[in-house]
Amino acid sequence: KETLAAFSARIASACPGFRRARFDKEALQRFGELELKERVNWMVEKLAAHLPDEFSKALAILERALPEPLDPDKTDNDFGTFIWIVPGEYVARFGCSEQHLEASLSFLREATKRCSSESAIRPFLNAFPQQTLDFVRTCARDEHYHVRRLASEGIRPLLPWAQRVTVPFAQIVEVLDLLHGDRTRYVTRSVANALNDIS
Repeated sequence: KETLAAFSARIASACPGFRRARFDKEALQRFGELELKERVNWMVEKLAAHLPDEFSKALAILERALPEPLDPDKTDNDFGTFIWIVPGEYVARFGCSEQHLEASLSFLREATKRCSSESAIRPFLNAFPQQTLDFVRTCARDEHYHVRRLASEGIRPLLPWAQRVTVPFAQIVEVLDLLHGDRTRYVTRSVANALNDIS
């Protein structure tokens, strides 16, 4: 309840018309019967009911609501607060289209600095493989290690709890080649996970 309240407070601060109390009540109604990933999906549904129907307007609200990025000077064990996976999942569900592709991927780059967008990027890999892989290669060279980890974790063939992707192994290895010697353990462990999936 406390985590949800902190999340909805950020949304409300970015969207004055957001009915925070109603959102909290509706979201919490089913928490007792849902597992963790199902709760995320349920919160995405509730967000969609309370944010503007026009995706670009909803996206702008989510961008303003994001908390400060995680500390870029850390090297490991800084996954973030899990509830901030919800905005990325919202974008994966409603922004995975040619019209919104660039804006959606740009949002995932920012969102992953608060909590990983590894699951949210996968519908884009399947729907727009070339454009999304180009984006992933850019992420692999990013200064922020959470963005670099998005590149390696997002393309894992067997990422738990996530949609399967059909990225050819050779293209996965091409990205991993950029990251296997990364200076942060958080990234290199992700590379190892991807290699384990391939093997």
